[in-house]
Amino acid sequence: MPRRSIPNLQETIITETIKIGAKDGANKVSTIKLAKKCGITEPAIYGRFKKKFDLLFAAYIHINEQIDMLLREIDWENISTLKDVKDLWYKLFNYAISNPEYTNYFQSFRRTTNHDSSILNEHRELYVKYAKIIMAINLNKKQISDIEYLKIWVNWVNVSLKLAQMISDGILPLDERTKDLLFKLIFGENLEM
Repeated sequence: MPRRSIPNLQETIITETIKIGAKDGANKVSTIKLAKKCGITEPAIYGRFKKKFDLLFAAYIHINEQIDMLLREIDWENISTLKDVKDLWYKLFNYAISNPEYTNYFQSFRRTTNHDSSILNEHRELYVKYAKIIMAINLNKKQISDIEYLKIWVNWVNVSLKLAQMISDGILPLDERTKDLLFKLIFGENLEM
């Protein structure tokens, strides 16, 4: 039987991995189920990804690249007001709400793997820089270490993604009042806009 050519097969595999992982959890992605969804054999998956973790990580990186593109569009040097921070957060938060499969997979992967050591080390300087900019605007004059800034950034991201999931799942309403309240919850109670 001749081999069937599937255009953009690697992209198809990653997209289907995200869909399955978003629904079932990243650690529950079955390569047999994935192969059937993609219309290929399981060895075709392992011909592109040596281990299942490589596949799951590639799907995570695909999502992370989308988020990084959004972050790179931001003029970080000119973020100087709380309104700038809010606009930035809305942009990222709306992306998470608009892409629930990506958000669910991203969160699932982060909960079930050692992503911290591989991803955070790669992005450490940027995440610390982002957190420092936001904390300076939030009138936090307390001196803290870079590792504490990194933890703050990761916490903001985790809470934001969880809240985006709740909106996508219909648990929270999607309106400006809710987003304003969530922004204050994440970045501080006493924010003046």
